[in-house]
Amino acid sequence: MRPVIPRLLASVVLFVGLVALSAQAPVSVPSFQLKKFGSNETVSLDQFGDGVVVLDFFAYWCVPCRRVSTELEEHVQQYYSGKNGNPAGKSVQVLSLNIEQGRAARTRQYIRQTGASLVLDDIDGEVYKSLGGRGIPYVIVLEKQGGSWAVLYAHAGYEGVEKIRQVIDSVGVAEEVPRSESAVSLLTAHALEVGAEGLWADDILLTDTTATHVYTMGKTEFRTSYSFSTLELDYDPAEELFVNWREPANVSEKRHTLQETVRHTLTPSWTLNGSLGGYDGFQDYRSLWLNEFYRQEYPVGYEEAKPRGFNLGAGLRWEYAPTTAFAQVDYAWQTDTIAPGYEKKPFVPLARGRSELDTHTVSLTLENILTPTLRSQAIGFVTDTTGRELRYGGQGSLNWALAENWVLRSTVGYSEEAPRFEAWFVEETLETDIDGRWFFSLTGRWYEDTGEIDDSLLLSSAAPELETWHVGVGLRWQGENSALKLSGGPYFTRYGALGPYTEPFQNLYRGRDWGIVQLAFSHQF
Repeated sequence: MRPVIPRLLASVVLFVGLVALSAQAPVSVPSFQLKKFGSNETVSLDQFGDGVVVLDFFAYWCVPCRRVSTELEEHVQQYYSGKNGNPAGKSVQVLSLNIEQGRAARTRQYIRQTGASLVLDDIDGEVYKSLGGRGIPYVIVLEKQGGSWAVLYAHAGYEGVEKIRQVIDSVGVAEEVPRSESAVSLLTAHALEVGAEGLWADDILLTDTTATHVYTMGKTEFRTSYSFSTLELDYDPAEELFVNWREPANVSEKRHTLQETVRHTLTPSWTLNGSLGGYDGFQDYRSLWLNEFYRQEYPVGYEEAKPRGFNLGAGLRWEYAPTTAFAQVDYAWQTDTIAPGYEKKPFVPLARGRSELDTHTVSLTLENILTPTLRSQAIGFVTDTTGRELRYGGQGSLNWALAENWVLRSTVGYSEEAPRFEAWFVEETLETDIDGRWFFSLTGRWYEDTGEIDDSLLLSSAAPELETWHVGVGLRWQGENSALKLSGGPYFTRYGALGPYTEPFQNLYRGRDWGIVQLAFSHQF
């Protein structure tokens, strides 16, 4: 690995090593009275003066809030209702406080999906601000002491429902009575995600099916994915003068991929990520096409290709501003056994190209909620691959809520590698909320590069400059625990002029009109 990568790692570690600020709430607070969401009926905090009250501040645009509101309703509100209170018999009530007064339809959808049973409107976030709110989700546990409410716990972000229940269970319990640490069990959850994709042209058919199981146990999430892919193409060799040994062929291969990702919450602000995985089979149709070319071109000396690979990765995520700003650094190592190229020069034995590649990648990701309607993400990376110069790149994304039912997602990206490779892309997706459950989207994507860096073979198989564009439409259904999306559209690839000694590859690098269709399903249980 070149010195630049250790230097980048050191810089990132220094960056994420800064100390984050945390929200502070007053020791005690006066009572308040708020209207129920969508109603003129009011609810007073003093109505619950004999028990414990959990305040859950949220807004429909806050993605982390969805998990918090769902777990507080199921594992706090319903849990203690079923037990008639905490161990000391104190009643427990969760109040979900909505701090976003615009776009009532989105808030109703949020309430339906999370199951929040008692939602109050905190107009202009007055209660939120009075309690030291500086980010959401923001959870506070209150108990009536004397004439005012005492703050037993306050945290911007989320430490898990186990922590909330520990605080609640301590209310009204004599200090001399020992409490079992096992009173709060680790919560578990499962989710299933299934996706299928097909991409085809007149001579190529590619399919990919992926199943992912997500298992959450306490502060740790395990994500296991298996993919089965097929590659099928009609190999059509170029016609050249005095070349008669190349023959058309139908070539097909299968690829299996297994990936495991683990995410563990170390503290409310720090999350550790790890991954490992591997695959067996050709990664793309281009490699399969070239392998068939070399198999026919050099029958004496050709060795059957057995592409496969293995990867390891680790990352650290830092919430440097409560619930609104995140930084993540990742390192990944990939080793690949590829289908190599071959070179035959006059009076020299057949030479087999490099078949082993190692790739090291370091990336830095910054995510920020800039306003209630605007979110941003910026990614920068550097990649070091065997036998090549360093590749640098990055991309930026914006999610912008244009109106009550419209969201625009914009992404731009760029990468470069010496001595003369550059690539750019732009993608735009516009999605509209039809009725809170059905969503329609329109996507456009454009990509261009200057062509692969030439290899050392007499017959250069490096791709020339490339331009692609794609237009797609999508329809998504969102239920309380399930989601289904179908999308598709045309996809076009156009290559530039081939360079010298590349005539045999003109049928590989020709313009194609593709069709693409994608189906995705997810369910939480």
